[in-house]
Amino acid sequence: MPDSKPSSRLYHNARREAILVGVVWFLALTWTVGYCWLYGYQHEPDSWAVQQGLVQPRTVHDFQHFGGIPDWVFIGILLPWLLCSAFTIGFCLGMKDDDLGTEAQSEEEGASAGDRHGH
Repeated sequence: MPDSKPSSRLYHNARREAILVGVVWFLALTWTVGYCWLYGYQHEPDSWAVQQGLVQPRTVHDFQHFGGIPDWVFIGILLPWLLCSAFTIGFCLGMKDDDLGTEAQSEEEGASAGDRHGH
């Protein structure tokens, strides 16, 4: 009877990694869309976002720049992109290889045997 422990461990590790990546993706999406919507547009004093206290009314002259980049682009797009890139590098460097078990090894042996016989 095949050992289900390696496949179970592989499944749980892959599931955990997928959930982590999904959560980070959702947070980055929420931050980018929300921040750019709130701070990338001019808001009239009677708009819903201003009345709720989420933003201050902005005019074209109120937009700040960081090195020639508008503030909402820098904080809403560039900063999360850099943070997600750092997360991706750290995540990939920290991943461990899981043992795929005997089934994967026997498939590899079968493929290499077929190559030896000219198939």
